[in-house]
Parts: sequence; C-alpha cells; structure tokens
Amino acid sequence: MRVYHQLTGCSRYIANPYQFGADNDEALQSGAFWFYYRLGYRPVDATVRKLAKTEWHRVRSDKMHRSNIRTLRRLASCDMHFTLPGARGIELVAPFVAAAEPSTWPKDAHQAVRKILQAKGAASELDFARRMCGHDHFLQSLRKRCRQADR
Repeated sequence: MRVYHQLTGCSRYIANPYQFGADNDEALQSGAFWFYYRLGYRPVDATVRKLAKTEWHRVRSDKMHRSNIRTLRRLASCDMHFTLPGARGIELVAPFVAAAEPSTWPKDAHQAVRKILQAKGAASELDFARRMCGHDHFLQSLRKRCRQADR
C-alpha cells in the first residue's frame, strides 16, 4: 500500500464487507477479517471495532483460539478502512483545483473550495466527499479541462 501511495498519492484504503465475509462463506472460513486487521484496517462502526479489539486480544493471548463463524459474521458487517499515517491529503487535491481555473469562479465557489481543501486534511473523508460532490463549479470546470486535455 505504501508503494501504491508513492505511485498514486492514495492514502486511504477501503475493504468492503464481502472481501472478509459478508455473504462470502469462503472468506469467513479463511478468517479473512484477520488478514485485513493485521494490515491495519479497522472497522468503521464503533460497536464492531470494539468487538474486533476484544476478539483480537483473545487471538493474541491464545494462539490456538479461532474466531467462530458467528463472530466473524458480526465482524464482517461494515467496511474496514486503512489510512496511512502521516499522509497529507490537501496537497493531493490542490493541483486539480488549480487545473479547474478557479479564477473564473464566483466568490461563493472560492469559499466552498477552501472548505473542500480543509475537509480533505481531516481524519474522516466523509465531509470532503460530500463537499466535493456538491461543488458544481469545480466539477464542471474540471470536466471541461479534462475534455480539452483529451483532444
């Protein structure tokens, strides 16, 4: 993931529940949840995260312990996220903003893009994603620039 980060700038990775057991018996039987957990992925749901922490202590204290299928199903009930420590998100968005020619935008669009950049640097990217999807000037300008570059 660090190599992928170096190549693409991606600093956050998401594993969906199917990958480690939701509606996937093979993943449940293999204990795939623990593969992701050992890599540093953590459940996004607080209740599931607490269950994972408790179960992980059991696994670590008893090398013969295997999580039962019922527990693994509960653990596979939400996404798991992994964010590289020290990754700086705001610098990854700035070139796109510059390419979208913000000098042509109205004042309120400038204020909104500042909030997008601030949200990108936050611990959770949910606010960033919502703000990004709602910024029509930015998205339309970026689409226009991409079409021009494609020609």
